[in-house]
Amino acid sequence: LTVTSARIDSGQPEADTGALGIGLMATAGARVDARALALLGNRTMGLGAAGAGTVMEVTDAHIAGTLAQGSDGRFGMGAAIDQGAALRLLGTRMDGNRTGGVVSVDGSPTLEAVGVVVSATLPQQSDDALGDGIAQLGPGTVRLVASRLSANRRMGLAVSDDAELTDVLIDGTLPEGSAGEYGVGILIAKTGQVRARDIRVSASHVVGIVLLGALRA
Repeated sequence: LTVTSARIDSGQPEADTGALGIGLMATAGARVDARALALLGNRTMGLGAAGAGTVMEVTDAHIAGTLAQGSDGRFGMGAAIDQGAALRLLGTRMDGNRTGGVVSVDGSPTLEAVGVVVSATLPQQSDDALGDGIAQLGPGTVRLVASRLSANRRMGLAVSDDAELTDVLIDGTLPEGSAGEYGVGILIAKTGQVRARDIRVSASHVVGIVLLGALRA
């Protein structure tokens, strides 16, 4: 699929389950090249990529205001990748989503973000928790270049496996809503490895960078 200058908004959940309502989803080895894309006010996730061989490249996009899944008030991520998929974000803004701006789940997915701004992520509706900027929750690779993670909650960036950061600003990370805990710029779990150059971590609420024994998801 190749798409240019498109708006996908106000996705509705399944009538019988209250689930889904996703803006754009690619699975099972699909390839997507999307440019000048607006994903606004969808549910569960703005965009998602899952499955080995699935590749999604998104350029000059705005992903905002993703709402929780209707059935249980969970999720609402700007983007999520899982099960070996690859997502490349170029010149993209993500703001006002829920749970996580970008969440890399499991199965060794790959995330590359260049010139990306992830800001003002809100807690999950169901429990008022989370709200991370970018969260790597399992094995995988994250590469951030010339990007900013600003005014997110709990953690600006959470790393559990492998990450490379170049010219990255992480600022104003706030505590998560429910318990008022965290507010960490970068959290590196004991399994994580980060290579960073020309980064700035500013105005985090608790600590700028922390190494932790385990990452609570």
